[in-house]
Amino acid sequence: MAVKLADEMANRMQTWGEVNNMDYVVTVKWGQCGEQTNTYGFDTLEELEAFRFGVEQSNGWLDYEVEEDD
Repeated sequence: MAVKLADEMANRMQTWGEVNNMDYVVTVKWGQCGEQTNTYGFDTLEELEAFRFGVEQSNGWLDYEVEEDD
């Protein structure tokens, strides 16, 4: 039986197999009511901490845009 692609993904960028092979893993409940849960894996503690910092910095904002260098 074929597995749905969504069932194979821990998040939009990693499969469960990739996440399970990482040394550092965090699960985030997104939304005010935690309506979506994604799990992310990282090779180093520094990568995990940078991700957590980015999530914390973006908390409360509904949108973003990247400012281009001149």
